[in-house]
Amino acid sequence: MANFESIIIYLRKSRSDDPTQSVEEVLAKHERILQDYCVKEYGECIPENRIFREVVSGETIQDRPVIQQVLRLLESGKIDGVLVVEPQRLSRGDLENCGHIVNSFRYTNTLVITPTKTYNLQDEYDRKFFEMELTRGNDYLEYTKKILARGRLASVLQGNYINSIKPYGYTKVTYGSGKNKVHTLEIFKEEQDVLLLMAHLYLEKDYGFVRIGQALDSMGIKSPTGDNWAPSTIKRMLSNPLYNGKIAWNRRKIVVKWKDGQKVKTKPLNKGNDVIVVQGKHPAIFDDKTYNAIMQKMD
Repeated sequence: MANFESIIIYLRKSRSDDPTQSVEEVLAKHERILQDYCVKEYGECIPENRIFREVVSGETIQDRPVIQQVLRLLESGKIDGVLVVEPQRLSRGDLENCGHIVNSFRYTNTLVITPTKTYNLQDEYDRKFFEMELTRGNDYLEYTKKILARGRLASVLQGNYINSIKPYGYTKVTYGSGKNKVHTLEIFKEEQDVLLLMAHLYLEKDYGFVRIGQALDSMGIKSPTGDNWAPSTIKRMLSNPLYNGKIAWNRRKIVVKWKDGQKVKTKPLNKGNDVIVVQGKHPAIFDDKTYNAIMQKMD
């Protein structure tokens, strides 16, 4: 049995949790379960300074700063056990991430404690069972991702705007509820005027992207990041079918490559046949004549 003074709690929301509950609600519910376990097993609760809450989403260890902090703490030799609701809270990632978690606990001789079972990863049978739990979690994650991807695609084909970040020139709005819920955009007049000015300078004044950026900077117009306008940003905006009233899907796909001994993710512009462009439910900023002229000039 682990020394109570050397036990910490790790909390993380998963895609398997109730989607209607916030991260805070899920973590609070799981904390109550784990603290009840502690009172039953040790007679007291884990103090706040030994509770680690992962509030950002991420499939890999690199995407989760709190689990990185926990793993560094294991290496210090000061932790006897980590208390979690289930093994999959530690990792639902690929085999590489699962292996990282297993090795971290195994070689630091740290127990994985759940309300139903304690795993000693130096024990062959415990380790095999723990690995099976992590693999099962990864299988569920991959299945869930496919289901969610199908749902997002169906929404896109209906002309909805489903990205989490609002695009320059618009504000995000939602109408209706339940199956009739519509996610779309409304024009933000101030930013719309900037986009129309870009198109005017590009088509009527024959400005290049660098010169357009300089003109906007000289007028005190801030870019979406608040910095000076980058030529690549201007080109990307002018060519974006969103401003022609369209919804594009798969224009940028995540590409994973192996570099310097680790995975590197990029999102290059996708020019393949799997790019989907449909009529959106939002109003266009560039009419067909303007947008077509921009694209013809860029060719």
